[in-house]
Amino acid sequence: MAQDEAPSEYPPTPRVNNSMLAANVDRFVRLVGTVMKINQSTVTIRTSDKGETIVHTNSNAVYAEGDVIEYIGSVQPDLSLVAETFAPFPKSFNMDNYNTMIELARKQYHLFSAVPY
Repeated sequence: MAQDEAPSEYPPTPRVNNSMLAANVDRFVRLVGTVMKINQSTVTIRTSDKGETIVHTNSNAVYAEGDVIEYIGSVQPDLSLVAETFAPFPKSFNMDNYNTMIELARKQYHLFSAVPY
């Protein structure tokens, strides 16, 4: 680690889509989606593979329907995500290209990570 780099506060977080959640229960992941519905501290998103996922968030999070958000959190047994943090992406973010990258990373994990997704 370079001298000016801060240590990561999260374990390795593979980028996943909706279809990969079941294989990652009780793990930290990165999940990108378009906000479809907001209900207090629960958000429904459409993921890059066109699936729908419930994300449990901090009720102080500020975003709107249509926003593209990357969540980092743990996958629950019901395949929802408990988000620890999030980052907004531009609304022009290309979800189809992103999904292609996720699928490539899953098949060719040695190019993207030291461990299989």
